[in-house]
Parts: sequence; structure tokens; C-alpha cells
Amino acid sequence: MKTKFFCIPAFRRTLFVIFLAGFGLSIISNAQAAVTFLGVSAGDATSTHATLWTRAVDSAAPANLVLRLEITTDPAFASSITPFPGACSTDSTKDYVCKVELNGLIPNTVYYYRFVEPLGVVSNIGRVKTAPDASTGAPVHFAFSGDNDGLIRPYALASVLPDQNLDFYVNLGDVIYENASNLTLSGAHNGESWLNSPSVTLSGSSSTLNGVPTFTGFATQAQLKSEYEKKYRENFLPVNTGGQNSLQVLYASQGNYTIWDNHELGNRQYINGGAPAGGSIGGAAGNDMPTGRGVDARDNGAGNLGNVNDVNNSSSDYINRSTGFITLRNVFINYQPITNRPPVNAPTDPRTDGTAQLYFSQPWGKNAILITGCLGTSFPSLM
Repeated sequence: MKTKFFCIPAFRRTLFVIFLAGFGLSIISNAQAAVTFLGVSAGDATSTHATLWTRAVDSAAPANLVLRLEITTDPAFASSITPFPGACSTDSTKDYVCKVELNGLIPNTVYYYRFVEPLGVVSNIGRVKTAPDASTGAPVHFAFSGDNDGLIRPYALASVLPDQNLDFYVNLGDVIYENASNLTLSGAHNGESWLNSPSVTLSGSSSTLNGVPTFTGFATQAQLKSEYEKKYRENFLPVNTGGQNSLQVLYASQGNYTIWDNHELGNRQYINGGAPAGGSIGGAAGNDMPTGRGVDARDNGAGNLGNVNDVNNSSSDYINRSTGFITLRNVFINYQPITNRPPVNAPTDPRTDGTAQLYFSQPWGKNAILITGCLGTSFPSLM
């Protein structure tokens, strides 16, 4: 029997969970330390591997940091701690995030992990479970959701996930929204600058298929990168001083499998990644539906003069090779616990050949397999 699950709007919809049990997270803080951790997350777990993620920076004196990783099977971190000195370095070009590809893990095992910066500041503790071996009959307890619109912070349902003892969580895309998420209408926004969060600078014209787009005032590549990074950071942060840290607990509570949707690409023409370069959607006059081709992905092409985000290598290439698309894709990858995989090798399909592989399948024992794609669909199949 195969069961097909489609993307359901995240924290505006019911969070589906199976199997309730108790589990608590410990958050270790140091109020005197200048370096702060935004959060931790783990993802793309196999039977022997997981990708671990964090962000750490001293906002007053930002610099790259070499971080130590510690893992254990003890949720109290009191015994059997395995240290990995120099496990990863934060990267200023990636907004001070870092990832660790951890191999040699034991199948069907729960691990706890944390990062430590050079002066001893410790991150919150994360939890991840490796998949059972493909020959093992095992139950599966998971949740899935998506659409983390900043207006809905702090996502109250996310705070209950630690008590679910999930095997994994499937994040079904729209992990950020690029539109305005101002949480107060005026005033000092509770004293927190991130609550005054306007929409990002637009990356292109509307994705409406029957309109004639305009090409003025679009974001530069630097604006795309910095403004989208801000949106990803906001989803970890509290709305009120001392309040719940939004998605920090959700990401740390279990291993995650993450796919993307339209909002990671701005809900503009970049969402048509496999469309050929050319004029506007619907042709130059906005009324030629049979030959509508997406945005111009050429350097100073006919449709989008001077837009540096649409530089490309040829006049017949695809939107997913444009500078703007790749910039937004990379910000998404940098902020998710997604395993680094070789690029797609599909010589007969120029739309995907050489692009980032953001799809995969993962057996969970012998009775289930998780198959993930992109643009908001996941298909956990029960065999």
C-alpha cells in the first residue's frame, strides 16, 4: 500500500504527529559571552550518516570561528561524549553558518549533539535518530508541515514537538516567507530590531501569467543574499524578549528532511527554474501564453535590461542558472541541514544537468521509504 502526502499549510494547519512520548531539550547559555548560537539542526539522516548545522557569531565583532562538535547517546550529556575538535568553521560568506557531515553512526540510534565555540560557549542540544537498516522491520513516527510565514511567529505548535519523540520531521517547503512580517504596527517593536521586518527587495516581476511585467528597481545580488538571510534568521528568534525562540526548538527536536517551495525563491519568476530564458511570462506583450518563457536569464537581454541577478552564460539557457536564482538557492541550502550531494548528472536534460541535487530517497527500515522532491511535495510510501 502506498500513501501519498501533499504539502499542507504549516502552522495554520494541523500538525500531524504519530506516537506521543516525553523528551526535553536543554539550552545552555552564557549571558557574559559575546558569541551566540542561533540554533542547531540535523538533517538527511541515513542509517550511518547525518548532516548537522549551526550558526554562531559575535555580532559586535563578527569573525569566522572553529567549532567543536560533541555527540552522545545520553540526553543529559553526562557520559559517553565523543568530541570532534575543529568539526567545522563558520563562514562569513554564508552568514556564519557551518555544517558537519557526520559518518559512521549506528543504525536506529538516537544521538544528541551540541556545538562549542573556542571560549566555551555551548549551543542548545539537538537530537537526531538514524534510520533503521533497510532489512529491519521498524515502526516510524514522524510529522510533516511547512509554510513558516513570519507573521505567525512564534509558531505555538512547534513548541510541542519535543514531547512527540519523533523519528523525523518533514519540512514541506516555504521554510521562510519573503514578504513583510512586521509584528507590531508602530513603535519600537518590543525593542527587537528583527520584529520590524519589511518585505525583501523584489527580485523580479510578478509570477502572474497574463500580465506585462515591469523591470525597474529590482534587488541586486547582494540585497537578495542579505535580505533572505535575515528572513531565515528571524524564524529562530523570539517575538517577545525572553519569549519562545520560534523555530529553534522545532529544528533541534529531531532529525529533519527539508524541501523547498516558491517562497524560498521569492514567489517571483525564479520559481519557474526550468523555464527557458527569454522575454516575460506570456511573451513580450504579456498575451502569448503558448510561448511564455519566464524571465530573461541573459546578461542584459531583451526582457530585463541591466538586472545583474539575471546574468547567464548563453541566450538560450534556463532560469535556474541565473545569478539571482543561484543566490537564493544557496541561501536556502546554507540555512538547512541538507547533505551536500554531487550535482545532477543528466546530459539528456539540459534543464537539470549540473544543477544542485535537492531530491533523494531514504528507506526507514524495510516497510517504509521517504522520497523527497521539491516545490512542496513529499511522498512517504508504506510498503
